[in-house]
Amino acid sequence: MLNVLSGFLILNNQIMNIVRQDIDNLNAILKVQIAKDDYSPKVEAALKNASKTIQVPGFRKGMVPMGMVRKMHGKYILVDEINKLAVNSLFTFIEENKLLILGEPLPNEDQQKEIKWENQDDFEFHYDVAIQPEVAITLDNKTKADYYRIAVDESFIDKQVDSMANQFGTNLEVDVVEDEELISANFTELDANGEVLANGHIKENAYVLLKSVPAEYRKVFKGLTVGTSVNFAPMEAIKHEYEVISMLGLKHENTRELNATYKVEITSIKKFIKAEINQELFDSAFGEGTVTNEAEFRAKIKENLEARFEINSDYKFYADFRKQLMETYPISLPETFLKRWILAANKDKNIAPGQIEDELPLFYEDLKWKLIKGHFIKLQNLTVTDAEFKAATFDFARMQFQQFGYYNPGDEELQHWATEIAKNQEEAKKIYDIEMDKKMIAYFKATIKLNEKSVSFEEFNSMMEKQ
Repeated sequence: MLNVLSGFLILNNQIMNIVRQDIDNLNAILKVQIAKDDYSPKVEAALKNASKTIQVPGFRKGMVPMGMVRKMHGKYILVDEINKLAVNSLFTFIEENKLLILGEPLPNEDQQKEIKWENQDDFEFHYDVAIQPEVAITLDNKTKADYYRIAVDESFIDKQVDSMANQFGTNLEVDVVEDEELISANFTELDANGEVLANGHIKENAYVLLKSVPAEYRKVFKGLTVGTSVNFAPMEAIKHEYEVISMLGLKHENTRELNATYKVEITSIKKFIKAEINQELFDSAFGEGTVTNEAEFRAKIKENLEARFEINSDYKFYADFRKQLMETYPISLPETFLKRWILAANKDKNIAPGQIEDELPLFYEDLKWKLIKGHFIKLQNLTVTDAEFKAATFDFARMQFQQFGYYNPGDEELQHWATEIAKNQEEAKKIYDIEMDKKMIAYFKATIKLNEKSVSFEEFNSMMEKQ
């Protein structure tokens, strides 16, 4: 049975009649009724503004008779103003009535009558909207889930000892490039003839971690000293656009500069030296006097590894518990509307036939999880603070350095890369989502009963491969 609600919306001192017609719990029709008194002042004002700029032979600018302006542009302005009024009224009604909708409103294909712009005074627009399904999930210690912990063996401890020797190693200034050093250099763009390009791109003191450059391209730097230079095409060698853009301080649209060859003048050369396994390393890693011998050092490393492996355990737990929640609390979606909306949103994009149909099941599953996740975020008032986000970008930057074997970057280098990462909307969103997921995991673990199981690293990996 249809449920019809009627109300009035005050928009800029105008009263619009909006009627909400519920089709079911997930679908509704919003009818926006616009009377002549609602749009006439806007149309007249738009015509008056148009008359100031319209140019017609035989009339001075701004002196074209209003009747002629109305005849020439009246219908276009009428349609434009009424459509804007309808859409603004629609979204204001949705906001003021706190309607939680999915996607965006779409014109109703059944109830919308043909509009005769020349003969009508009053207008009615019908929009389909999808209502977010209600999520009502309560968790407590009666809710159970498996949690797999990875046992730490000696081989992992050995690898971590080596990693810490790298982490607390030293970057020493050296005189000559041998192979995988970190260099700082001034980049000057060259033309096709290898000459300095007038008004070309210049980047001073750019950092280049030679370990990240393939050996066949890296060899041109071997034997260089501070003050010497070599011609080098970063994009040709590195092939990762994001890295080259960050290194040279470019923007995505700077295609010429991105693919150019540069004169690279060395300004500094640093070589990484591992730390020795001694008390100095113990103190640097865990604080002065915390451990005093290698046995204690390895025990502390094991403790830290168990904490690190907990991240892997958390990831599996989160994936498993997500599946458990979605199976336990199934959510219905207005799939017919959502399919219409997705098709409409992608009609002008070059998408292969059938691709949207193939991807709809994954879209629905992802949307259901977003609704469940949003429920818990609101319920627990979970937020990622600015300080937490900033710390996460530094951790991400540090991890990128470590992937290329640079374990002890300076504060200036970390600050530079963290800032570049935060500027990238896609990377920033990824980091924010990871931090929010951490808060979700912490809430779930603190709330439900965990059935903990100890497994080897190999067993854990086998389970993950089947995930």
